[in-house]
Amino acid sequence: MVRTVLVTGAAGGFGSTLVRHLTAAGYAVRALARENDPINLIPLERRYITLGLVQDPSALDRAAADADAIVHCAALLPSAKASRADFFDTNVNGTVQAIETAIRRRMRKAIFFSTISVVDHVTRQISRHELFDYIADSADPYLSSKIAAERAVMCVGHQFAGDFAIVRPAFIYGPGNFGVWRDAFQLLSTGRMRLIGKGAARLPLAHSDDVARYVLALLGSATIQDPIHVVANPEATTMRTVFDTLSELLYVPPPSTVPFGIALAAAYAAELLPASLRLGPLAVLTKARVRQYGNGYDLSGVLEHTLLRKTMLISARKGLTEMVQDWRRLSGHPVGT
Repeated sequence: MVRTVLVTGAAGGFGSTLVRHLTAAGYAVRALARENDPINLIPLERRYITLGLVQDPSALDRAAADADAIVHCAALLPSAKASRADFFDTNVNGTVQAIETAIRRRMRKAIFFSTISVVDHVTRQISRHELFDYIADSADPYLSSKIAAERAVMCVGHQFAGDFAIVRPAFIYGPGNFGVWRDAFQLLSTGRMRLIGKGAARLPLAHSDDVARYVLALLGSATIQDPIHVVANPEATTMRTVFDTLSELLYVPPPSTVPFGIALAAAYAAELLPASLRLGPLAVLTKARVRQYGNGYDLSGVLEHTLLRKTMLISARKGLTEMVQDWRRLSGHPVGT
């Protein structure tokens, strides 16, 4: 049985959510966070929190002193203004150090977080047999680093005597989990949000509480059979349904639309600009994002697995309401006004 779990990236939105669920389930929890992270968000006593970088093996060793499982959430996210070298140092080297720590300390379980975007769910329907069919030659340093991190886990994983899993969540949302939603809130609030086409593209969601419960199921299972776990609510959410709901909850008009061809042409033009001029919406306007949010993500071929069916899933409407209420509270906007 797993009794003590180390969570890396514990000060992040999902990391802190996971710590809360683990402690509520009776696990002893240890946390690793960077020195400049908001460690007050980690629901643990300070003595159980180690400060250091995930790519530093000595920091991981200190944090993992009595842990028999690790959940590796730490990563530089797409919003980070970082170089390709920085993405690879944190996301790849950090993952290598995490799996090597699990091997060295003979842990029972090791769980690594990745992203659904490492394979092409946008232009084709992926089956469970194609979950290692990685996107080739990605120009996105974040995506390239996550692909390399997964490959590193698979390469070294055979040396691990315990069970390991790679979790690829859909778009994580929920209270405190604003990572990919901050820009959207800002664009909606200022009337600058545009949906591509009619907004019919699929936008799969994964509530942070649902993902945390899935991790608990992995930790509590006798064995982990599959190496890759795509976690999303099968509810058919689209760009239009999600952002109309957010607009309603934020008390702002729903977003207007722009034709796919015009959006793609604008992305080509925007990517020719120097970084110093790519401000506001231009900062997130790329050809890859236009294709992603114009076509959507089809996860229908990879969501039929036993643990997901057993996980209690929160409806999108309820989860989005919780997230917006929390965001409004933290940003000083009274809920309900």
